[in-house]
Parts: sequence; structure tokens; C-alpha cells
Amino acid sequence: MSVEIDPQLESVIREKVRSGQYIDIDDVVREALDLLQERDRYEQLRAAVQLGLDDVAAGRVRAWTPERLAEIRRAANEDDRVGVPISPDVRP
Repeated sequence: MSVEIDPQLESVIREKVRSGQYIDIDDVVREALDLLQERDRYEQLRAAVQLGLDDVAAGRVRAWTPERLAEIRRAANEDDRVGVPISPDVRP
């Protein structure tokens, strides 16, 4: 893949390599893309937390009890049994 970038950005990238912080230009780009992915994950988490806060504010919550946990486990096991995919929102 070939990419054209602004001369100022190229200068920044080359300086990162010259400083010894990165092995080569690919290393700089890889790090930048990793940081973008991390930012995207942070934004998804922030949005999920906001949904939870909105639910609390609107009273759409249930008390956390051992019985509620058992209910969630039963529902998850049933979903697994019938092949319902696990939501990425609940995966570790």
C-alpha cells in the first residue's frame, strides 16, 4: 500500500524514527493505528456507560441479588443452548 501524507506529518514521523523511539516508519504508523483502535474502544465503553447512567436516571434498573444473578445465568445458558450469539457488550 502506498500513502501520500502531508509534508509536516512526514516530518513528524521521520523525527520519531530518528529519535530512536521507533524502529521505522511502519512502526510509527502501527503505533498510531493501535492508538486509534484504543480510542475507538474507549468511545464504545463511554457510550455503554452513558446508556447505563441513563437507565439509572430513568429508573430502568433492578436490584442486584443472588436470585437476579441466577436468572441471568439461566437466560444465558438457554441462549447458549439454542445458539444465540453472545453480544460483544457482555464479552470480557
